[in-house]
Amino acid sequence: MIKLNLSQFFKKKLVLGLILVLVAVILLATILPLSLKSVQKSYPVVVVKSNIEKGQVITSDMIELSKTTDKNIAKNVAQNTNDVIKKYAAGDIVKNSYIYPNSVSKSALFQDTYNNLTNGYVALSVTFNSLSSSMSGKIQSNDIVTIFATQKSDNEKNKEEYATIPEQLRYVKVIAVTDNKSIDVKKKESSKTDNEETPSIPATATLLVTEQQASVLVALEKNGYLHFGLACRNNEERAATLLKEQQETNNAIAAKIQEGENNG
Repeated sequence: MIKLNLSQFFKKKLVLGLILVLVAVILLATILPLSLKSVQKSYPVVVVKSNIEKGQVITSDMIELSKTTDKNIAKNVAQNTNDVIKKYAAGDIVKNSYIYPNSVSKSALFQDTYNNLTNGYVALSVTFNSLSSSMSGKIQSNDIVTIFATQKSDNEKNKEEYATIPEQLRYVKVIAVTDNKSIDVKKKESSKTDNEETPSIPATATLLVTEQQASVLVALEKNGYLHFGLACRNNEERAATLLKEQQETNNAIAAKIQEGENNG
C-alpha cells in the first residue's frame, strides 16, 4: 500500500516537473526575444509630425526625433533635427515619413517660382549700380528688401539730392541674385580656404513684383539709381506680413489711379 502511494507520488512529481519545464520553455520562447530586442541598438531618426508642402520652410514643430533599430534606414535619412530645420521641402512630405537628403533644399526653389508666377506678377531683374547698392554684396535670395531711388539730374546746380523710397517698392521679395556671368550668387556655407575661388560679386537682382511695381522699377533704373536695403531675412512670418502690407499699399495706389481715370 505504501509502495503504491510512493509510486503515485513520484508519478505526480514527474508530471509536475514536466509541466514546469514546459512552462519554462514557453517563457523563454516569449520573454527572451523581447529582452534581446530591448537591448538591441537603436539609432536616432527625424520623423515628420505633419504634412509638409513643397517649398515650405521646415520648422521645429513640423518634425520630431524618433528611433529605429534598422541601421540601413538610419544611415540614409536625417538623424539630427538641426540638419533639417530652416531648410525648404523639395517636394511634398507626408506625415510619419523619414527625411532623406533629397527631401530638402538649402535654398528656395527658384525655378518653380519662375514657372508658377501668380497672375499679375512678373520676375524682373535690375542692375546694382555699385557694390554698396547691393548691401556690400550680401543681398540674398528670399530677402525682403526696401528699394531707395535717386533720380539723375542734368541740372548742375542741383547735384545734391536725397534718395526716396517709392511707395510701391518699400517691401519687395528677391528671387535670385546673379553675377555678371548670369550665375546665381550663393551664400557661402563655410569659411574661405586658400584653394577656393574668390566669391562672385552680385551684378543683378531678380525681384518678384507686380506689373505696377515693374513699371516703376524700369523707369527708375533708366532715369536714376537704385539702392537696396535689407528689411527682413530668415523670418517667414514677418516676410509675409511685410509683403501683405506692400500689397495693400499697391491696391490703394491702383484704386487712386483708377478713380482719377474715371473722373477724367
